Amino acid sequence: MDSVSHALKLRYEALGWKLPLYVWSLHPRAGEQAGRVTQPVGCLLPANCSPQTLAGQLTGLIPQLTAQGIQQVCGQPQHNCLLALADQLTRKPETVTEPLSVLLNPYRPQPLAGVVFSAPSAEAGRSISHHWGRG
Repeated sequence: MDSVSHALKLRYEALGWKLPLYVWSLHPRAGEQAGRVTQPVGCLLPANCSPQTLAGQLTGLIPQLTAQGIQQVCGQPQHNCLLALADQLTRKPETVTEPLSVLLNPYRPQPLAGVVFSAPSAEAGRSISHHWGRG
Protein backbone atom coordinates (compact mmCIF):
# COMPACT_ATOMS: atom_id res chain seq x y z
CA MET A 1 0.00 0.00 0.00
CA ASP A 2 2.96 2.28 0.63
CA SER A 3 4.09 1.99 -2.99
CA VAL A 4 0.55 2.81 -4.16
CA SER A 5 0.48 5.86 -1.89
CA HIS A 6 3.86 7.02 -3.19
CA ALA A 7 2.79 6.52 -6.82
CA LEU A 8 -0.42 8.47 -6.24
CA LYS A 9 1.47 11.33 -4.61
CA LEU A 10 3.89 11.55 -7.54
CA ARG A 11 1.04 11.43 -10.06
CA TYR A 12 -0.93 14.11 -8.21
CA GLU A 13 2.13 16.36 -8.08
CA ALA A 14 2.98 15.82 -11.76
CA LEU A 15 -0.57 16.59 -12.89
CA GLY A 16 -1.26 19.29 -10.31
CA TRP A 17 -4.27 17.37 -9.02
CA LYS A 18 -5.91 17.81 -5.65
CA LEU A 19 -8.65 15.20 -5.92
CA PRO A 20 -10.31 13.38 -3.03
CA LEU A 21 -9.42 9.70 -2.82
CA TYR A 22 -12.05 7.07 -2.06
CA VAL A 23 -11.02 3.49 -1.31
CA TRP A 24 -13.40 0.71 -2.33
CA SER A 25 -12.50 -2.46 -0.47
CA LEU A 26 -13.80 -5.79 -1.78
CA HIS A 27 -14.22 -8.60 0.74
CA PRO A 28 -14.09 -12.01 -0.93
CA ARG A 29 -14.00 -13.70 2.53
CA ALA A 30 -17.74 -13.10 2.76
CA GLY A 31 -18.35 -16.17 0.60
CA GLU A 32 -20.77 -16.58 -2.28
CA GLN A 33 -23.28 -13.75 -2.28
CA ALA A 34 -25.36 -14.73 -5.34
CA GLY A 35 -28.87 -13.33 -5.07
CA ARG A 36 -27.90 -10.87 -2.35
CA VAL A 37 -28.85 -7.23 -2.76
CA THR A 38 -25.50 -5.46 -2.90
CA GLN A 39 -25.22 -2.98 -0.07
CA PRO A 40 -21.90 -1.22 -0.04
CA VAL A 41 -21.31 0.44 3.32
CA GLY A 42 -18.67 2.87 4.39
CA CYS A 43 -17.91 6.28 5.76
CA LEU A 44 -16.76 9.69 4.69
CA LEU A 45 -13.66 11.03 6.37
CA PRO A 46 -12.89 14.58 7.49
CA ALA A 47 -10.12 16.64 5.92
CA ASN A 48 -6.72 15.94 7.47
CA CYS A 49 -8.02 12.69 8.91
CA SER A 50 -5.71 10.91 11.36
CA PRO A 51 -5.36 7.14 11.78
CA GLN A 52 -7.16 7.48 15.13
CA THR A 53 -10.10 9.29 13.49
CA LEU A 54 -10.23 6.62 10.78
CA ALA A 55 -10.33 3.89 13.43
CA GLY A 56 -13.14 5.73 15.23
CA GLN A 57 -15.16 6.13 12.03
CA LEU A 58 -14.81 2.44 11.21
CA THR A 59 -15.76 1.45 14.76
CA GLY A 60 -18.85 3.61 14.34
CA LEU A 61 -19.96 1.41 11.43
CA ILE A 62 -20.20 -1.73 13.57
CA PRO A 63 -23.76 -1.19 14.95
CA GLN A 64 -25.15 -0.44 11.46
CA LEU A 65 -23.33 -3.43 9.95
CA THR A 66 -24.60 -5.70 12.71
CA ALA A 67 -28.23 -4.56 12.39
CA GLN A 68 -28.29 -4.83 8.59
CA GLY A 69 -26.32 -8.08 8.68
CA ILE A 70 -28.80 -9.71 11.07
CA GLN A 71 -31.66 -8.69 8.78
CA GLN A 72 -29.89 -10.29 5.82
CA VAL A 73 -29.04 -13.60 7.51
CA CYS A 74 -32.60 -13.91 8.82
CA GLY A 75 -33.74 -14.07 5.20
CA GLN A 76 -30.76 -15.91 3.71
CA PRO A 77 -28.21 -17.40 6.14
CA GLN A 78 -25.48 -17.50 3.48
CA HIS A 79 -25.62 -13.69 3.06
CA ASN A 80 -23.28 -12.91 5.94
CA CYS A 81 -21.10 -10.28 4.26
CA LEU A 82 -22.11 -7.44 6.57
CA LEU A 83 -21.78 -9.56 9.71
CA ALA A 84 -18.35 -10.77 8.57
CA LEU A 85 -17.22 -7.18 8.10
CA ALA A 86 -18.62 -6.18 11.52
CA ASP A 87 -16.74 -9.11 13.05
CA GLN A 88 -13.52 -8.09 11.29
CA LEU A 89 -13.84 -4.49 12.48
CA THR A 90 -14.56 -5.70 16.02
CA ARG A 91 -11.94 -8.43 16.40
CA LYS A 92 -9.16 -7.33 14.06
CA PRO A 93 -9.67 -3.67 13.14
CA GLU A 94 -5.96 -3.34 12.37
CA THR A 95 -6.44 -5.50 9.26
CA VAL A 96 -8.37 -2.57 7.81
CA THR A 97 -6.92 0.46 9.57
CA GLU A 98 -3.21 -0.28 9.18
CA PRO A 99 -3.18 -0.51 5.36
CA LEU A 100 -5.34 2.61 5.09
CA SER A 101 -3.20 4.50 7.62
CA VAL A 102 -0.40 4.52 5.03
CA LEU A 103 -2.56 6.96 3.07
CA LEU A 104 -2.75 9.21 6.14
CA ASN A 105 1.01 9.36 6.71
CA PRO A 106 1.77 12.95 7.86
CA TYR A 107 4.91 13.01 5.71
CA ARG A 108 3.11 11.95 2.54
CA PRO A 109 -0.64 12.35 3.15
CA GLN A 110 -3.20 11.48 0.50
CA PRO A 111 -6.57 13.23 0.37
CA LEU A 112 -8.42 10.15 1.69
CA ALA A 113 -12.06 11.21 1.69
CA GLY A 114 -13.87 7.95 2.31
CA VAL A 115 -13.86 4.18 2.54
CA VAL A 116 -16.48 1.81 1.09
CA PHE A 117 -16.73 -1.94 1.67
CA SER A 118 -18.60 -4.57 -0.34
CA ALA A 119 -18.47 -8.19 -1.42
CA PRO A 120 -17.39 -8.79 -5.02
CA SER A 121 -20.36 -8.83 -7.35
CA ALA A 122 -20.83 -12.50 -8.23
CA GLU A 123 -23.41 -11.96 -10.97
CA ALA A 124 -21.71 -9.14 -12.83
CA GLY A 125 -19.85 -10.11 -15.95
CA ARG A 126 -16.67 -8.79 -17.44
CA SER A 127 -18.80 -7.13 -20.11
CA ILE A 128 -19.81 -4.50 -17.56
CA SER A 129 -17.61 -1.41 -17.59
CA HIS A 130 -15.60 -0.90 -14.42
CA HIS A 131 -16.66 -4.27 -12.96
CA TRP A 132 -14.63 -5.26 -9.91
CA GLY A 133 -14.97 -8.87 -8.99
CA ARG A 134 -13.38 -12.24 -9.23
CA GLY A 135 -11.80 -12.87 -12.61
